Amino acid sequence: MNNIYVLCGIPGVGKSTWSQVVKKEAKTIIISRDEIRFSLVREDEDYFSKEDDVFNLFIIAIKKAIISNDNINIIIDATHLNPKSRAKLLNRVGRELLAKHNIIAVEFPNDLELALIQNELRKGGRAYVPRGVIRRMSEQFIPPTLEEGFNSIMKVR
Repeated sequence: MNNIYVLCGIPGVGKSTWSQVVKKEAKTIIISRDEIRFSLVREDEDYFSKEDDVFNLFIIAIKKAIISNDNINIIIDATHLNPKSRAKLLNRVGRELLAKHNIIAVEFPNDLELALIQNELRKGGRAYVPRGVIRRMSEQFIPPTLEEGFNSIMKVR
């Protein structure tokens, strides 16, 4: 049985940093939607120009990690801001496949100030997110619930 962590939070609140800490402490695979995106989208292209391909490769990588590994942490690193986006993820990976594992929603604080400060450190790089986009994402954030299909919810503070 794998522990599968579905990260939920706006850009800049520490999701990827948290993932790296967990990876140092236990056998862990991190599947990052941004890393997949950056492998497909050139720097001069629109960030979302290949979103269908990015999402499809993201799902394939998650399924492969689940099927190919046992007794490991799998971190699914993306924003997963609301029940609709989380349901899309869980349904595409396959609820039947996921039922055999411990699915944990990891809720990060919806801290707009922290996100904007952290995001400024990314300025000039591909990971930088426009301030208005982060504000909008913060307004759209809905914390995960057990009713969505998670075995538990971990809150990172």
